[in-house]
Amino acid sequence: MKKYTSLILLILWGCNSGNSLDADLANNNPKSFSIMLSPFFEEQSPRFDPNVLAYAKINQFNEDSLIWMPLPFNDIVHYFPKTASLLLKQRDCSFFLLRQVHENATVFYVPSTIEKQGALINRFSPKEKKEKNDKVCSSAQVKTYWGFLVKDCSNKLGDSLAINYEEYESSSWQCGDFIPFNTQEEWISPSIL
Repeated sequence: MKKYTSLILLILWGCNSGNSLDADLANNNPKSFSIMLSPFFEEQSPRFDPNVLAYAKINQFNEDSLIWMPLPFNDIVHYFPKTASLLLKQRDCSFFLLRQVHENATVFYVPSTIEKQGALINRFSPKEKKEKNDKVCSSAQVKTYWGFLVKDCSNKLGDSLAINYEEYESSSWQCGDFIPFNTQEEWISPSIL
């Protein structure tokens, strides 16, 4: 009987110590696009193009400069530090950085189509709703700089790309609702996690 009790205690101890390891991994790793878009799964909302691998906060850049630019493989780590190590098997692909300026804390961008004819980027925003005293809800105007990492394994994308924007006002996201976008500084495509 002692032998079985010891075995059960050993198994339980192993399971508990594994939980803290899993929690550490979850806390130290970036989150998937699917977590960011989870509030919109009930809607027919745009999804990330499969060639978009990461979305991260980046250093401020000259807003008059190109927003679409080739990104050498060795420079990926400077913009996407948590994503870079996951791309070692894709060194033969070309990579691009698509830069965006966010001026509103409650909006974010989703490149839903990226092809040689151009890119379509959806600007997600909450549904505006009249509040008491006819005030339209608003968010903090904070300027932040973000970049998308785009892969091109077929070498179809060029050094320049036409960028088009389309508004996506969520039918379920109301002003003041929590959306996890700003909780992370780097988001990753589920395809490489």
